[in-house]
Amino acid sequence: MWRTLELNPYYGKAYQNLGTLYVLRAETDKAIETFEQAIQNNPSLKSAHNELGSLYAKVGKYDEAIKEFESSTRIDSRYAIGYSNLGKVHLVRGNASEALKAFKHALSIDPNHLWALYYSGRTYVIMNRYGEAISAYENAILINPNFYLAYLDLAKILGEREIDVNRAFTLAQKAIELKPTAQTFDLLAWLYFKSGVYDEAYRAIERAFELNSLDQSIVQHREEIKRKIGR
Repeated sequence: MWRTLELNPYYGKAYQNLGTLYVLRAETDKAIETFEQAIQNNPSLKSAHNELGSLYAKVGKYDEAIKEFESSTRIDSRYAIGYSNLGKVHLVRGNASEALKAFKHALSIDPNHLWALYYSGRTYVIMNRYGEAISAYENAILINPNFYLAYLDLAKILGEREIDVNRAFTLAQKAIELKPTAQTFDLLAWLYFKSGVYDEAYRAIERAFELNSLDQSIVQHREEIKRKIGR
């Protein structure tokens, strides 16, 4: 790679490959600089625009990220990942309608795009369109039965909205099986608490607290459960 750049310092693809190496080494500033050089040398590198957009989003430069993702989709109107990443930035910016438009565009190109499905589900939740959110999460699980986040978010909707609490339990337990995080144990504790199964709620919230004692939501839930069972 370095030899290639020595022979041809204007070869954009070599800079793109070097930028990917910097990403793997978590050298974000160098990666940004290198992808910028790649695009300067070859503006038609859609994946370089996409990678640069992701890096800009990572450091909070959302306007620049949007510009790069839009550039990637102008280069290739069938570039699903570019539309999906564009949607994620709009979602972070609080623009749910633009986010959903981008996710739908990604899914029109690739109906099995896992992250576009997942984030469209999150967008539907923000817009209080729970039926469509449920459908998005269920489709994500069909595509990848081990997709922990879809189980977690679907369990939240079904439990918190009291649509199907029993199924919410099953989904939360599957999420724990896939990835036993503090967030998932906290959700399971809440489901037990809401169902009046306080001893199980206490065991689950203690596990969540062990995994993350700094999460104020978990601390608050733990105190509430302890008060309820007199501990």
